[in-house]
Order: sequence, then structure tokens, then C-alpha cells
Amino acid sequence: MGERLIISMGLDPELLRSKKNDEIMEVNILAFIATALFILVPTAFLLIIYVKTVSQSD
Repeated sequence: MGERLIISMGLDPELLRSKKNDEIMEVNILAFIATALFILVPTAFLLIIYVKTVSQSD
């Protein structure tokens, strides 16, 4: 009965205490690439359409 709720939830307090605060957070590289493409592709598409429209109106 000496175990705490934290341990039963799967988190080891010793691991949390020994972890350094200055570590860089890990990033899922595929999610990062997907997010970048999700923003860049539509932006480039709309920018191309805008530039074409502006150049035709002159």
C-alpha cells in the first residue's frame, strides 16, 4: 500500500526527478514535415493564383 497513485499511473517519480530541465524536447519529424507542407502548399498555390490574377489585370 506504500505505492503512490503516480506509480500506478505508469510514471516513476525517480525518473521524473533525475530528468534534466535543460533537455531539448523531442519532436516527431514526420509530424513536423506534414505540418510544414500543410501550411506551405496551400500558401504557395494561393500566392501563384494571386500573382497570375494581378499580372493579367494590367
